[in-house]
Formats: sequence, C-alpha cells, structure tokens
Amino acid sequence: MKFAIIENNKVVNVVCAGSALNDSWVELVDGFGIGDDYIAECGYSKPYASPEEIQATYLSQAEKAVDAHILNQVNLIGYDNENSIAKYMARSTSPWYAESIALGDWIDACWLKCHELLNAGEMIPIPDLIAALPDYTGV
Repeated sequence: MKFAIIENNKVVNVVCAGSALNDSWVELVDGFGIGDDYIAECGYSKPYASPEEIQATYLSQAEKAVDAHILNQVNLIGYDNENSIAKYMARSTSPWYAESIALGDWIDACWLKCHELLNAGEMIPIPDLIAALPDYTGV
C-alpha cells in the first residue's frame, strides 16, 4: 500500500508500507504521486479539482447533452443532422422549407434556454436542464 503526507492540499511525500507510519500519513489512491493536488477528508484522499475545473467539466457535459437532445429530435423527424436542415432553409421552394425553419427556430430556442439556465450560476442536474428545454411542436 502507498501512503502520503499531504501539506496545503499537495502530496509532498510518498512511501510504500504495510500501514501508515504515523497519524500524519494517509492512504494514497493509485495514480497519484509527489506534487499532485489532494484533499484529505475523514481519512480518505481524493483528487482535487478546482471550482473552475468542475465548472468547465459541467459546462462541457451540459452542452454535449443539449447537442445529443437536439440531434435525437432531428433524427426522429428524419434528418441526419443540423446541417441537413440548413440546406432546406436556404430554398424557399423546397417542400421541407417550413419544417426546416421551424426546426431552426426550435434549435435556437433550445440553446437560448440552455444558456439562460447555465448563466444563472447554478449547476442544475443535466436531466433537469434537458427537461427545461422547449418541446418541438412542428410546423
């Protein structure tokens, strides 16, 4: 087993031993070494992520979930992706023109709602974020 000394949320010393050398040593999770960020809580060590890293990861996951939600709806209607919709938006004589405009408006509404919720300052659960997006009602 590996044990570490943590000072100022950093691993400063590591030793392999059958047990902690004294109370100031904590068990080290595999994959971490000297210089890595750590927070020791209740005898358990875990990787440290800054609030900025947590926020960036959340935003990335939220945007991917919204993208997937939009793509799923677009696929259900019969389009391959958003680019497929755009080609019909440019041709007002196309039989799919009105539908493409409605889908474009819905996609814009989804992203506007997404950014409204994300800019509110809270990290709402992603399923709640998706549920808050407007429904596609068609033409």
